[in-house]
Amino acid sequence: PSFSRPNVRIGVAVDGTEFDVPVIEAAVRSIQEGDTIELFHCQELFSPDQRFDCLNREMGTGTAVDWLHANDHKTFQEAQVTLQRVKQTTLSLLNQLNVDVSKIEINGKMWVGLPSKVLPLACNDKHCDILVVGRGHSSRLKTMLLGNVSKNCLEHCHCPVVLV
Repeated sequence: PSFSRPNVRIGVAVDGTEFDVPVIEAAVRSIQEGDTIELFHCQELFSPDQRFDCLNREMGTGTAVDWLHANDHKTFQEAQVTLQRVKQTTLSLLNQLNVDVSKIEINGKMWVGLPSKVLPLACNDKHCDILVVGRGHSSRLKTMLLGNVSKNCLEHCHCPVVLV
C-alpha cells in the first residue's frame, strides 16, 4: 500500500538573487499534488522616515505594504517584479521535475521589514508546515546591523526550518 501524507504549506524565503535557486530547489524536491508554496519576499526599509511610518503597523498585509506602494512606488514595483520572476523560476523547476503545476498552489507575497524579523511573522501568519531559507550571503557588518535571518527563523518560527 502507498503512504499518503497530508498536504503541506511550504514557506520559501526569497530575495530575487541567484541564491534563490538552491532554496527553491530544496523546497520543491519532495512536493506533492495539493501542496502549497508560499514565496516570502521581504522589502527592507532603510530610511528613518520609512521605518517610523511603518513602525508597529500590520506586517505583510494592509498598511505597511500600502504605505510602501503610496510612498515609494519604484521600490514597490521592483518587489512585485522580483516576486513574478521568482514564481517563474519556481514553475520552471517544478516542470523540470515533471510536477503537474496545476495541482500545486504557488502564492507570492511581499512583506515589509527586516527579513530577520519579518520571516518568522510571515511563516506563522501563513501557517506554514516548514520554512526553507538560505543560510545567508551577508557581510558580517550587515549581519550585525540587521540580524542573522536564518538564526532568527530557527529561534522564532513555529515550524521546522530547513537551511540551504
